Amino acid sequence: RGEQDRLIEASRLLFLCGDYEQSFERVTELLSRYILEEEPSAGREEAIRFCLQLRNQLEENGGQAVSGSLRNELIEWVQRSSRNAEEVEAMFTLLLLMEAHELFAQQSFAQALSLLLEGRQSPAPPGAHMSLSYSQFLSSWRSRSFLPVLNGRTEAAEIERAAVRAAEQIRAMDADLSGSPLAKVKRHVHGTLLLAMRCLKRWKDESTDPATWNIARAQARAVDTLFCHVSSFLPTTKSFLEELQQLVQAVND
Repeated sequence: RGEQDRLIEASRLLFLCGDYEQSFERVTELLSRYILEEEPSAGREEAIRFCLQLRNQLEENGGQAVSGSLRNELIEWVQRSSRNAEEVEAMFTLLLLMEAHELFAQQSFAQALSLLLEGRQSPAPPGAHMSLSYSQFLSSWRSRSFLPVLNGRTEAAEIERAAVRAAEQIRAMDADLSGSPLAKVKRHVHGTLLLAMRCLKRWKDESTDPATWNIARAQARAVDTLFCHVSSFLPTTKSFLEELQQLVQAVND
């Protein structure tokens, strides 16, 4: 708890001081810890609550929650460099992954899968009363999935194309190995593949609709194909490979 409390307090103070990079770095560190946890630790709920409060402060009702000089400072900071924009994208993507893990733990498998595949949009899109710059600012924070998205398509060619697009997106996260902010997301790729497959299996098991089974099977093939593409640049373990193949087989049965 001591290290967690230190990260939370440091992030809060740094945010108030306008040091957004250091503040968001601590948030992503907190998120990474809990995504990688196999068993919930003490203080988990407090840390998650803090991260969600920060996100809500930034995006809730557009400019109503973030107004005046703070809003302008954030816009200026994000637009200052692509790295700053990536820092925000990394934080919001890890928030999405954390939410998906929480939904899975609550046995909300369809919701978790939807979040992973469709991403998450701000619940209150910018209105006409807001400046265009802030509208662009919020839209750049849309959490995007890096899993192959089929949109109901089940053809082999579409599965391959979706997997290739997703693999390119993952490779680009830190293509030059410079330790960019999105490298923090890249370390969670394998865990996210397993989470998606677990969701697909449970979603299919709960359904009696053959159409749902076909969609689940196609999505499982897309995830497996994505793994084949990323395995050339993301090393994995034997245990991961065994579990992934077991899940793919279970969904296809």
